[in-house]
Amino acid sequence: MPPTFDDLRTRLPEVNIFWEGGSVEYVRDVPRGWGTAGPRWSIGFVLNTVEAHEGWVDRPLFTRMPLRPGMGWLIPPWTGAYARWHEPCDYVHIELDQSLFADLSVRPEVVRPGLQVVDDTVVALGLALLMSPAADDPLYGEAVSHALARHLARRHAGAQRTPTFWGRGELRAAFDYVEANLGEPLSLQRIAVAAGRNSRDIRRMFVEATGLTPRAYVLERRLARAQHLLRHTRLPITEVAARSGFKSASYLTERLRLNRGVTPGELRRLQKALNDPDASQRA
Repeated sequence: MPPTFDDLRTRLPEVNIFWEGGSVEYVRDVPRGWGTAGPRWSIGFVLNTVEAHEGWVDRPLFTRMPLRPGMGWLIPPWTGAYARWHEPCDYVHIELDQSLFADLSVRPEVVRPGLQVVDDTVVALGLALLMSPAADDPLYGEAVSHALARHLARRHAGAQRTPTFWGRGELRAAFDYVEANLGEPLSLQRIAVAAGRNSRDIRRMFVEATGLTPRAYVLERRLARAQHLLRHTRLPITEVAARSGFKSASYLTERLRLNRGVTPGELRRLQKALNDPDASQRA
């Protein structure tokens, strides 16, 4: 008979294990919460019921969302999220490098983040990382984290695979060209030339691989860069807009408000809150 979540709370070691490409930790009786907006995937689940739980993803607006054992979160890189609870909580937290997804044709922005995710495979692999006799072996951690990345790609990114009518190198060339030129004018024709395909193929490639048209994908990547610069630098908004490919600070503000529901100032206040979640209580 498999152990219950109550059994696991007494059996799991309270540890933090690292390997190349990721880490896992079991944290017990945490009364406060956590926040993330960094370069790694953040995946986790709780082991006990948490009624007084609230959180938000990508916009500083708290929503009450009770958690049940096995329920947790999935936050792609550079996605701001914060959760807090007002009663003790036991949880397993896993971090994965984006490099693990490099061969899976999955970009973080096509995965929908969530704070009430139910995924039995994530729970099983997370417990395996903690409870296996080989848990301290970095090679074991790497193997399980690769399996977890493949599962996330299939389950939470629409089972995306590289279509057969183009090569993986062409898809990567298109993504890399967009990423390297976000601050410059980008057209479908230029992306097609970089990937060695015609414009019609490129449009189909983007839609099948990401669920977005090339224009929508470029906008999402520009917004992601702008969010990163706003959170992690002190650059003026005009400079953030220029480096992200927006024609003006006012247009960047408009797109952030329409697509993310926040303003540049709110994003910077958000990052400040993530860096010091107790600041508002001390004020």
